[in-house]
Amino acid sequence: MRNIIISLSIFILLLSGCSNNTDKNGPNIVEIVAKEYAFESPEKIPAGWTRFRMVNEGNEEHFMLINPLSEGISIDAIREGGRFIQGLHNQYDKDLITKEDIYDSLSTAFGKPNSEVNYNGGPGFVSMGHTTEATTYLEPGRYVIECYIRAPNGVQHNVLGMMKLLEVTDNDTSSEAPDADETIVLNNNNIIAEDSLEKGNYTFAIDFKEHPEGYIGNDIHLVQLNGDTELDTVAKWMDVFEKDGLVSPAPVKFLGGTHERPKGETAYFTVDLAPGEYAWISELDFSDRKWKKFTVK
Repeated sequence: MRNIIISLSIFILLLSGCSNNTDKNGPNIVEIVAKEYAFESPEKIPAGWTRFRMVNEGNEEHFMLINPLSEGISIDAIREGGRFIQGLHNQYDKDLITKEDIYDSLSTAFGKPNSEVNYNGGPGFVSMGHTTEATTYLEPGRYVIECYIRAPNGVQHNVLGMMKLLEVTDNDTSSEAPDADETIVLNNNNIIAEDSLEKGNYTFAIDFKEHPEGYIGNDIHLVQLNGDTELDTVAKWMDVFEKDGLVSPAPVKFLGGTHERPKGETAYFTVDLAPGEYAWISELDFSDRKWKKFTVK
């Protein structure tokens, strides 16, 4: 009996020494819980490659965009920007202004759109009850994490409180990027990816080859299709400046993805794919209609 107890103790010790990372130098893992309307997350994390594992415990879709804060800019200024955009939504939804008026107002308030928007990735759109994992590299500094999906009443989640400071310290973990199973290339006009995959767990390297001139750059999100899914409808819903754009509930199931990074950089997205029909899709102006269907066997 004593030998059995000793053996069991050794087994437990071995298990307790296991890491979530397959490589001891792999990305630092940060757990995030998203719900209405807040993130439960650490306030400080070390610099380096970081895998954000976000669980959506809410009743609406959520994501987590990582926005670096420039020197002298406060989170209150970011909140005020969110309220300004919400005011544009309110006018547009009542047919008081046009979509062109929205872009003119944004240009006046924030400057003309360009190809240098410097967001730093983060977990993409994920439906209720699902978990998503996105890996990105973060330099030391101050960041804002936010979700601007809109509640059923049309109010942005960040205006309702889903915005939080994140400090990235200079205690670099010497973490390394994950090994990728597949690479997806994001150009301004298309998504270059495989047409067919076998079922299983994948880590996708997302290559941000280009960056459009706009307030939202190239990003990528995964949707699970059913027989009557119309990607035109999904793309229109994903345009935040369309009527009912990003208003929950979404017309399709989202399984995650990654938000934009600067041109020439890479982020990663990990997902377990069951057999079925899927599509990669970008959150851009509806007129761009940028998506890529694929099948999992």
